[in-house]
Amino acid sequence: MLLVSSNFLKDARSAAADWLMPNIRIVTLPSDKWYRLRATAKELRPLVEAAFNPIIDALTKPLTAEEAKPQQKPAVDYPPVRITGDNYEDAVEKFNVSFLENKMGDGLPLVSTAGNFTLLIMVNGPIAKEINMNSGIGLLNRPVHRKRIFP
Repeated sequence: MLLVSSNFLKDARSAAADWLMPNIRIVTLPSDKWYRLRATAKELRPLVEAAFNPIIDALTKPLTAEEAKPQQKPAVDYPPVRITGDNYEDAVEKFNVSFLENKMGDGLPLVSTAGNFTLLIMVNGPIAKEINMNSGIGLLNRPVHRKRIFP
């Protein structure tokens, strides 16, 4: 049984299918209420109470025939992926492009293309609007802790 916010229902079903559990029982919490009401236990209680019976049902009802024996997808034999480049940065860029074009990620870069950069962690206050990730130096309105995180 999987408990998920309604905003992530499509992602949950996709992930369940990827993990060969296409028929997993999913109980959905309405996102509009979950994000608004989770500030205190008192506010959240009605949402939890409304979800309680569906959760118990999902955990205790006998499996349907489809749930007990889900249709199996045929195995796929993927060839090895080999990515080369003129240098490390070129290979990383080609890796990102290849994986993103083939929907092998979530749409964000899988490896930083910024090369050698510094992570900026705020000690106090918000970060200013502009940060140059290529150099790791940004316009900041508070002191920061700098930590090298990429070669």
